[in-house]
Amino acid sequence: TNNVAASATLEAGSTGLQWAMGNGHTSTVSSFPYTYPESGLYTITLTALSSYSCPGTKTVTIGVLNFSPSAAPGGTLCRGSGIPLFADGGTKYTWSPSGSLDLPGSPEPKASPQASTIYTVNILNNSYGNTCQKEFTVSVEVMPQPTTAFVYTVHPCGGSVVFADKSVNDIQSWVWNFGSAGSSTVANPAFYFETGGLHTVTLTSTNKFGCSDDAETSLFVSDATPSVTGSVNICLGSGTELTAGGGMSYQWLPEESLDQPYMPKTMATPSVSTNYSVIITTGETNSVTSAPCEFTLTSLVTVSELSRSLAISAGADPTVVVKGNGTTLTYIGDPGAQVTWLPPRSTSPESGYVVSAKPEKPTTYTVQARRDACYQQMTVFVDVYSNLCLNNEIFIPNTFTPNGDGSNDVFRVRGLSVDEVYFAVYNRWGERVFETSEKNAGWDGRYRNKDVDVGVFGWYLKVKCFNGEETFLKGNVTLIR
Repeated sequence: TNNVAASATLEAGSTGLQWAMGNGHTSTVSSFPYTYPESGLYTITLTALSSYSCPGTKTVTIGVLNFSPSAAPGGTLCRGSGIPLFADGGTKYTWSPSGSLDLPGSPEPKASPQASTIYTVNILNNSYGNTCQKEFTVSVEVMPQPTTAFVYTVHPCGGSVVFADKSVNDIQSWVWNFGSAGSSTVANPAFYFETGGLHTVTLTSTNKFGCSDDAETSLFVSDATPSVTGSVNICLGSGTELTAGGGMSYQWLPEESLDQPYMPKTMATPSVSTNYSVIITTGETNSVTSAPCEFTLTSLVTVSELSRSLAISAGADPTVVVKGNGTTLTYIGDPGAQVTWLPPRSTSPESGYVVSAKPEKPTTYTVQARRDACYQQMTVFVDVYSNLCLNNEIFIPNTFTPNGDGSNDVFRVRGLSVDEVYFAVYNRWGERVFETSEKNAGWDGRYRNKDVDVGVFGWYLKVKCFNGEETFLKGNVTLIR
C-alpha cells in the first residue's frame, strides 16, 4: 500500500515537533495519515525540542508500494489462430494453463487454444521490500474454423467449368479466384475460361463467426471458341449491341428486349438492368454425349437513369439582371448526378445543383448532367442590361388620372435620352393593356377602346442607350379617375 500512519509520542514539555516525509512533504501535528503519490524508498525524519530545549531527531526508512495490477479482457479468435493477452503492475507473472501459451511467464503472452479457455494470471510485485500479489481471470472464446473444399466438372467441349462448394461449418460467404480470368462470390459458380490450359483456382469460405479457410487446386481446360460481349452500361431509353461468336447457332435470353434473339449480333434495349444469356452451339461434338457442343455465356447490361422521380429542367432566377447584379442558376433532377456549368469559371461553384453567377453581358449558360452512362445538356439564358443611360433626369409617375381634364391624363416616361425604347403596361392578371416603341407615347387608360377600371398596373421599360448598351426598369402605377 502507499498509505502510512505517522504517530509520535513525546515527553512532557516537548515543543517544536516537525515531520519530514522524505519527499518534501512536512507536518507539525503529532499523528496523521499520509498517502505517498508514488512508490519508492522514503526516509521519514521526526524532530522536536525537549522541555530543556534540547533538540532530538528520529529517522526511519520505509518502502512504499502502490500495488495496482490489472489484466486486459481476453477476446474471440478462430481455431488455429492466436490472440495476445496483457497484464500489468507486477515484477513476476504466472499464467495458467500454460500449454497453449508461448511465454507463460511474460506479461504479454500469445494464446493459441484449440478450445475456449479461461486463463488465470498471478501478478506478484516484490518492490521496495514489499511482497504483493493478486490473481485475475481472462476468458478466450474459440470459434470453429471452417473447412474449405470444392469439386468441379470440366465441360467436355472445353471452356466451361462448373464448381460445387463442399465447405463445412456454417459457411456464409464465398470468394472464388480464377486468377487473371476473373472471380465470383456465389457458392456454386459456372465459369467460362476464354483461354485453354492450366488454371489455378482458389476458394476462400467464411463462416458465420467470421473465420475463413482456403482451398486451392489446378485444373486443365481445353480451348473453346465461343465468346460474348462483356458487361456494359447504358442509359434508360438507349440500347447496346450484344455480340457472340464461335458458334453455328445462337439463342439469346430473355428475348423480350432483343431485336434478333437468334442471331450472333442483337440489339438490347432493356428498361432495367438485365443479365443476358446466349446459348452457343458449335460444330464440335460432345465427347461424352455425342451431341453438338453447347455453351451458355452471359453478358450483363446495367441500366442507369439520370432522374427517375423528378422531371429534369434548369433555370435562372432572375432571368434578367442589371449589370453588376447576380442570378441563381438551378438544375432540377434526382440527387446523385454530376452537374457542371459552362462557360468555365463563370459560376460559383463551377459544379453543383445550385450555383450563382454575375454575368457582365447577356450569357447562355450550359448545364451538363451525368450519372453513370447517362448524359444530358441544357442551356439557360440570362439577359443583362446596364442602367447607365437611365439617369436621374427621367421621370415615371406612380399615379395618373385619365379623366379628360387635361392634367395628368396620359401615363408616359418623361426625360428619356435613348436610342430605342420599349414601354409596356400590364394589368393585375398579367394581360398587356398597352405597349409602344415611341419615346414620347403614353397610355391613356383605355384598353380595347374602353376605359379600364381604377387600380394598380405594372409597367416595364426597356431601352437601348446610344452606346449600344441595353437596360430596363420596372414598377407600378396607380390609375385614379
